[in-house]
Amino acid sequence: MASFYVLALLVVGVLLAIPVVLWNVAKGLLLQLGLFCLVGAFVILKAILPRADHFEPPGPLLTPDKQPDLFAEICDLAVRTGQDEPAEVYLIADANAWVNQRGGFMGVGGRRVMGLGLPLLQALTIPELRGVLAHEFGHFHGGDVAIGPWIHKTRAALVRTVVELKGHSEALSRVFIWYGNHFFRVSHAVSRHQELLADRLAAGIVGVDVFASGLRGSNSAGLAFARYWNDSVSLVLSFGFAPPLASGFEAFMKTPTVATDLAEALKHQALHEKPQPYDTHPPLADRLVALGASRSSLPRVQGTPAVSLLHDLGALETALAKTLVKGAAKGPAKGPVAWEEVGEKVWLPLWQAQARRLDGVLAGITPGSLPNTAWEWIGRRLLGRGAGEAREAADFAVGIGLAVVLARAGLRVESLPGRRHATVGRGERIEIFDVRTRLAEGQEAVLAWRNQCIRLGIADADLGAACASEPTVAERLALTR
Repeated sequence: MASFYVLALLVVGVLLAIPVVLWNVAKGLLLQLGLFCLVGAFVILKAILPRADHFEPPGPLLTPDKQPDLFAEICDLAVRTGQDEPAEVYLIADANAWVNQRGGFMGVGGRRVMGLGLPLLQALTIPELRGVLAHEFGHFHGGDVAIGPWIHKTRAALVRTVVELKGHSEALSRVFIWYGNHFFRVSHAVSRHQELLADRLAAGIVGVDVFASGLRGSNSAGLAFARYWNDSVSLVLSFGFAPPLASGFEAFMKTPTVATDLAEALKHQALHEKPQPYDTHPPLADRLVALGASRSSLPRVQGTPAVSLLHDLGALETALAKTLVKGAAKGPAKGPVAWEEVGEKVWLPLWQAQARRLDGVLAGITPGSLPNTAWEWIGRRLLGRGAGEAREAADFAVGIGLAVVLARAGLRVESLPGRRHATVGRGERIEIFDVRTRLAEGQEAVLAWRNQCIRLGIADADLGAACASEPTVAERLALTR
């Protein structure tokens, strides 16, 4: 860290010396170069100047009076690790837990802050959570949190220097890019070592098997939550709605296809994942090896779900969702929305808006004719001549066309976490983006599809004409987003 500031001041010194030398030697002949050097020196000095830390709460604040059970666990682990309790604990929308020193100036005058992810609390048992808390207190114990602000500020100063110099001089920025690459490799390697030391402390407190189980649970929750967020949550938030995050994540985790995918991904992580030079955490495989724990799949440690430690979960979730909507919504917040309503309030208006661009692609195609339709041809019309992924593009186009037609036939759109988009109603269910796969199953599937279309009265509905028809009020609102 010190050498970065030495490097920056050395470059500034050289830049300031050049105009002096030029003035003495050439008497202002190279004024333009002198100005270049002075501006470069100013840009570097401005970029490396430390900033005060302004902390923005990442979620609702948890307090001992309202969350006595959770704070009993936190206080117990603080005593067992010989550390002070964090000054503030926040509930966050992430499958993660962290501690930090926030506020003040370069760590001076700051306070200890802890973040606990609601999805993580859902995924772990109370014994596993104790291991996670012990690991986080291990960062306090090892002094990682105290040095953290200095590392963070240096990384930020490096990035600012590179970004601001790029607008002034590509050559000067390359000096700091070269140094920054080395700095990040070294500092991240130190961070990975700190994680292993915190793991060792936590395993010594709760036991290797319990802590290893918590590691597996945390990694599994992280994989699941990233997919849950991208597939189910982010778009809903961008429309200003606040879905029930906790119940949605629980439903997502219990979906059979998701559970199978997660088990395979976790097995790969535990056996084959390799460290990368710019990772701040070691891979799961290395952490298990360092603990002397088995890397093969083992049953999780049983216990009461950690989320049961939270009181008034509904109010906490509402407060957390408001924070997320405020940061993600394109327009004014529309308030809470049940997962059963997401299909009708978010996805259908979006598809109706997108359908306006598909009338030419789907012209003349009807649901009844889909078994005899060249799907790749639809995709090529949508993406352009010779484009790849043509059949997948056709699934998208046909699915949107079907959504519009089926909505007008009285079916509603269903979009539940972990499950495929579908239209339901009148005793029928159609997974609209999987029709091509369904029809490929054979003649019985084709016959069943045609009979279903006849029952719903959509067999001869022109998908292109439906897409081209005058938009409804909901469609107009979606088009203006």
